[in-house]
Amino acid sequence: MALPRAFLAISLGCLCYAAADYLDRINFTKKGRVILTVIECFLWLFVFSHIFFFYKEKLDLVNVLFIAIATTVSFSSKSYLSQIVCGDFFSSLGKLSLTLYLNHFIVTKYVSIVAKPLNLTDIQKITVYLIGAMMMGVIGLVAGDCVKEFYNKYKFKLVKQMIIN
Repeated sequence: MALPRAFLAISLGCLCYAAADYLDRINFTKKGRVILTVIECFLWLFVFSHIFFFYKEKLDLVNVLFIAIATTVSFSSKSYLSQIVCGDFFSSLGKLSLTLYLNHFIVTKYVSIVAKPLNLTDIQKITVYLIGAMMMGVIGLVAGDCVKEFYNKYKFKLVKQMIIN
């Protein structure tokens, strides 16, 4: 069941990208942008309130569709809310969340190894996990920036050396 769900999720993402691209080419009036902003806010509020307070498995499909529509409106850059969400602050949070996602397995394994001999309580385990995950996330960001700077500085020299040699 996981593979068809993955294909459907990828397909939905492609449809959302195409829809956002289409919306990006339309010139909305101020009233249209306000309506898009209200729709986007309503959808995000519905999804988050439903997930945190009224979770029912029957509405999973509705949540997925609402998230898809809200994401499409957000990335189309036509609502006023998307100007806030697509800024530098949230972009850096997105980079941090990627490094957290990629490294949290390592931190989880480390916490499980360290917690047994030290007899840590659940609160202590969570504290160690959060601190370790944030440290790994920041280390990942710094390492990524260093690699990016190195590549941008030396890419032409490396390409010339590869072609000449």
